[in-house]
Amino acid sequence: MKRKKQKRLLLILLLILAVLAVGYVILLRYNAAKEAETEETESTIALWPKDFDSSSIASISYLNGDSSLTFNRKTDEDTDTWIYAADNDFPLNQSALSGMNSQLQSLTASRSVTDSLDNLTEYGLDQPVNTITATDQNGTSVTLYLGSTNSGSDITYAYTSQSDHVYTIASDFADYFNRPLLKLIEADTLPLPSGAAEYKSISIAGKNSSLNMNYNPDGNDQVDYLGKCSWIGEEDGDTYPISDANASVITEAILGLEITDCAAYKASPEELKAFGLDQPQAVVTVQSEEEETIEEESSTDSSETTVSEEESGTDEESDPQKVKVPHTLTLRIGSCVDDYYYVSWNSIDQVYRMAASLITPFLDAAKENLICMEPFNFDLTTIDSLTVSYGDAKWDMVINRPDDTSESDTANDAESSSDSSSESDDKTGSSVDITVTVNGKEVSYSDFSSMMAHLQQIQAEKIWNASENTAGTGTDSMKIHVDLNRKNRSSVYLELYSYNSSYYAVSVDGTPTWLINKNDIASIRSALNDFAEQE
Repeated sequence: MKRKKQKRLLLILLLILAVLAVGYVILLRYNAAKEAETEETESTIALWPKDFDSSSIASISYLNGDSSLTFNRKTDEDTDTWIYAADNDFPLNQSALSGMNSQLQSLTASRSVTDSLDNLTEYGLDQPVNTITATDQNGTSVTLYLGSTNSGSDITYAYTSQSDHVYTIASDFADYFNRPLLKLIEADTLPLPSGAAEYKSISIAGKNSSLNMNYNPDGNDQVDYLGKCSWIGEEDGDTYPISDANASVITEAILGLEITDCAAYKASPEELKAFGLDQPQAVVTVQSEEEETIEEESSTDSSETTVSEEESGTDEESDPQKVKVPHTLTLRIGSCVDDYYYVSWNSIDQVYRMAASLITPFLDAAKENLICMEPFNFDLTTIDSLTVSYGDAKWDMVINRPDDTSESDTANDAESSSDSSSESDDKTGSSVDITVTVNGKEVSYSDFSSMMAHLQQIQAEKIWNASENTAGTGTDSMKIHVDLNRKNRSSVYLELYSYNSSYYAVSVDGTPTWLINKNDIASIRSALNDFAEQE
């Protein structure tokens, strides 16, 4: 009985061992299958056939719409350059082609999804999104067909002309081969002046008007009686001073010009017309000068250097010569489409697009946006006498300066720093004694300065359109005559007329110029009355 129980126990143990053995085998097979599946998912699969050398690609072509773009690689001892096959002169962006070449060299598949080409429709390969052909230096060509993209998995389906498998590749691969030819152009460089350039002139010629801005660091006393503006505008025969702040809007706009993309290469007359560049709506011409350093080469042999040169330690061969080189930018502005203007410049054949916001400052440039709007902002150092009259009141004011800050020195350099500091110092209690006589009676210079401050801060609000009202209305007026010690300007005569219920009109030497707020006239009169009481 005991022996029988032992046999039964042994049999049970053998059965258990058999079950464990079977389970172990099943587990091994399961793990092997999972490892194989993981390896298939995570491994990379070579796409290129063994007889294709992807490290030495000599030609790349891909579809762009209905046409094919082909680029050939030219290599020799000195160059390694990609060339557009249809036009060897096309300025091809080498970085873009190098990027394509790099993508092709490193291209592999993440997995194989079919081992036949029987059902290409399922993968968008019956009508490929793009067809790319690469040819190596041995002349072997392989064509890669790209199908649909699974954005969730970041994969694109593809197959090659040398395989019957459909593979998955990285979805961003296709991005390198979907650019039209003009996206591959090496764009022309805008010949912009540098920030250190000295401007000479800026002209903006429109279809119906023309504006010239001329720069003179010494100003133009005949046009700018205040002597504060370096730019003078000329428009339809009218000249006017341009405030430096308003001029900087234009110069900064020039420096900010930037192209967006190319719209046409070697534009034909038909294309120029389509872009509005056969008759540009504006042509901006910028003349400037930039200081450049030129190294001069001496014709004298170094062994013949004179003793005096050796002793002085100078080297004529290394002495740089600084010269001012003229630069010109001629920007043609065509039509505006979708917030972009078509432009071209100088003698290039290409047409580019620029954001409309970059072009607007030139199209808006006009007298009303540029003219200096400070009718009475005189530099007090330039005034010798001032007569103001309105109604029955009249003030004849004469500035009396000490001998060392007046007469010839002041006349020759009215804006010199010494004169400016002298009168400025006087306002703060300097020992320089400058006085003013009003109708023959002496008053303090500080009182005169306070009265003038009311004039200086007034801003004109509009330009006086003489065609609307040439003489003003009513008899209410104020007259201001100023004797100046400026180098090329001895006086200016201003008349202020009641224009309407809101404005006074200001004429300069009889020329209608500005409209100022009536409240500003009241401020001037109040300041004059206060000044008269102190007198």
